[in-house]
Amino acid sequence: MKKYLYIIVLFVIMISFSGCKNVKRDIEKYAMVLSTGYDYTEDNKYKLTIQVLKTSREQTGGATNGMDKKQSLPSEVVIYTSIGETINKAYDNLTSSLGQEPYFSHNKFIVIGKNLAEKGIDLIIDSNLRGHEVRPNTPLLVAKGEASEIIKQLTPMDTIPANIIENIIINQFEKGLTVITNLKDMYNGLAIKTAGITTGVIYVADEADIAHNGNIFIVDEIAIFKDDKLIGFLNKEESRALMWIKTKVEAGDVVINSPEDEKEKITLEILNSKCKTTPIFDGNNYSIKLDITQRSNIVSMVGEHDPMNDYKVLDELEKVLDKRIEEDIKNVIKKVQKDYDVDIFNFGEVIHRKYPKQWKVIKEEWDQIFPHILVEVKVKSSIKRPGLISKPAI
Repeated sequence: MKKYLYIIVLFVIMISFSGCKNVKRDIEKYAMVLSTGYDYTEDNKYKLTIQVLKTSREQTGGATNGMDKKQSLPSEVVIYTSIGETINKAYDNLTSSLGQEPYFSHNKFIVIGKNLAEKGIDLIIDSNLRGHEVRPNTPLLVAKGEASEIIKQLTPMDTIPANIIENIIINQFEKGLTVITNLKDMYNGLAIKTAGITTGVIYVADEADIAHNGNIFIVDEIAIFKDDKLIGFLNKEESRALMWIKTKVEAGDVVINSPEDEKEKITLEILNSKCKTTPIFDGNNYSIKLDITQRSNIVSMVGEHDPMNDYKVLDELEKVLDKRIEEDIKNVIKKVQKDYDVDIFNFGEVIHRKYPKQWKVIKEEWDQIFPHILVEVKVKSSIKRPGLISKPAI
């Protein structure tokens, strides 16, 4: 019995070593892609740019893209770019220049240039989900310029720029300053047709901002799509307002005016928020009611406020905060209804769930109905802590 057991163990070991050798050989055939960018050129071609992890510590051909070579750190990545009449042709050309097969399973995000986004990104979504082993949960971003400029940009903070951008996306999402939309989300959004789609926006900071704050990449806006085409952007404040509705604000700060003097500013730290969306149908018209609750702490203030000794101070600040959030939300709803005419708030889906029979009747006309939907906004803020000191020293 022992003899047969030894034979089985020996056989398993031989298979294991053989498998490791094959795996090593397979890995050498692939180039590990960390980030991908797609652009549309002036001569109507597709440009594909990828950031690839180096297979050795040797410094080779990393693009500095305007950074001082003396100040830039040795990069752990190499940038490759190819152009083709179609997306697949650009991919084939890239494979030829690499001498390896691009391996996309570790791709951290995809960036689409503004020109291509305005033309339409359906082919990008289809190509990535259909092949190349790209994960369906890979985040999608829109560049304000060319996607290649984002992928090529090096940073002194990390030798792998893709890591920096990945962390920025998560951080800004928690603050409610952007959305995280992945390939699968985009595909499902395109299939629904009655809802608009939003993605995060990324761009390289100008020289003054880099010198002052050290920021290389900025992610604090939201791109709006109608069908598969980019039609506009929401700025930083409008993006936050949209995220209040989507119940996605879990961090960050809100600055309000002091009740005593509008020139004085008070900063509050957001702890969490919730939004309850209620559709209403009175037999003729549809409306939406938004009930938003949020909790926050005071992190800085000036003036004569003394919340520890006078609880009414917190009540006054909560009212000011309620008004500020309410105005921001109403403004973004008005802008989207007037300028973009597309339901990025998913109001249609809320109506669908509560009034399925009525939705069947209005579904095909939702694009015409949405701009005229009345939205009631009610905000209830709760300031939990004034901090370790009661009032400012001065």
